[in-house]
Amino acid sequence: MNWEAIGAIGEIVGALAVLATLYYLAIQIKMQNYQLQKSNEQARVSLSLELNDSYTQLFDMLLRDKNFISIYH
Repeated sequence: MNWEAIGAIGEIVGALAVLATLYYLAIQIKMQNYQLQKSNEQARVSLSLELNDSYTQLFDMLLRDKNFISIYH
C-alpha cells in the first residue's frame, strides 16, 4: 500500500467520523428540544394550578364572610 492510498483511507475515516458526530449532535439537540417542551408544559401546569389555588382561596373567603361579600359586590 502506498501513502496516497493510506491518506485516502484516512480521509474517508475522518469524513465518516464527522458524519457520525453530526448525527449524534442532531439527536442531542432533538432530545434537548423535547425536554425543553416538557419543562415548559410542566411550568404552565404549575402556574395554572397556582392560579386555580388563588381563585379557590378568594372565593372561599367570599363564601365564609358576609361582610366581604358585600365589599366584593
